[in-house]
Amino acid sequence: MSLMKVAAIAGVSASTVSRVMNDQDGVAPQTADAVRRAMRKISFVPATRRRSRKASNGQNEPAKTIGFLVFGTSGEQAAPAFTHLLRGVSIAAREHHLDLFVSFFSSPDELPQRVLDQRVGGLLIHGEQPGKEVEAKLRGFPTVWLMANRFPPRWGDQVMPDNSSIGRLAAEYLHERGCKLVSYLSAAPPSWGLQVRELAFCQYMGDMGGEVNVLRTALESPADFWQFDGSAARALAERFVQLRPRPQGLFVAEDRHVPTIYSALSAAGISLGAGGDVWLVSCNNELPYLDRLNPPPATLDIRAESIGRRSVEQLLWRLGHSTVPERIRKLVEPSLITP
Repeated sequence: MSLMKVAAIAGVSASTVSRVMNDQDGVAPQTADAVRRAMRKISFVPATRRRSRKASNGQNEPAKTIGFLVFGTSGEQAAPAFTHLLRGVSIAAREHHLDLFVSFFSSPDELPQRVLDQRVGGLLIHGEQPGKEVEAKLRGFPTVWLMANRFPPRWGDQVMPDNSSIGRLAAEYLHERGCKLVSYLSAAPPSWGLQVRELAFCQYMGDMGGEVNVLRTALESPADFWQFDGSAARALAERFVQLRPRPQGLFVAEDRHVPTIYSALSAAGISLGAGGDVWLVSCNNELPYLDRLNPPPATLDIRAESIGRRSVEQLLWRLGHSTVPERIRKLVEPSLITP
């Protein structure tokens, strides 16, 4: 995705590139100059500057402007899956001749000026729930939420991973490898999406004659949406090591915790994979966390890029069906990625 390339060349975060593209305050002049040089270097033209498309009568037709708002993060520590999500949104917006702007907000109670001025046709939202005052200002826009947020959205449509299928695929993977006693490990703050993932995993394992030992933390929500503490995963891995009898299989809810768990199990003399002591499967297909592990674990691809694409398509549908009262929730089927 070109925005990420610009950020890499300029040596800044994606959120800084977004602020420069949208002429927002809070960026040092020399930093803004570096971003613009990087944009020129790869001939990157922000969506808001692209030409209008030609209408059927040959006249220029203004493209609709949509905003992608990410609440509860500065964007400095974006998860690898977000890169794929953003790519899907960007590609779909370009294919449908939409002008797209992306804004990150550390506080879910902030809004970009163009939203306050009603200069946007619809919104894609990801991250934390905004407060009631901000929510009241957003409810007037056609809205689609992306991914499974910590709390179910109170308004708008949603496109998200099918967490029930994630639980089923993880259970089937471990069952097919002869695992009867397994563990589910989640080192994250409470999230309704992860709760569905856990319940489905436990249900499917039970239906296949297996037994699940749940290892879960009760963490406070971090200051940044994507921030995580590896010490929580390490503590759960140490609890796993002490289980007797020891489970033969382990489902880790998120890839980001797998390196810490690998390290803790290795220190306890527990080997993983074929011929080892424990089979492990995780979720999200975030390769930066997995590609240096040996042996590499199986993971479930949530298809973040497809979620990004489908979200834009759902927003287009909502723009054309604003009077339909029903809220629509679409689930994207995951796939298993084996070593």
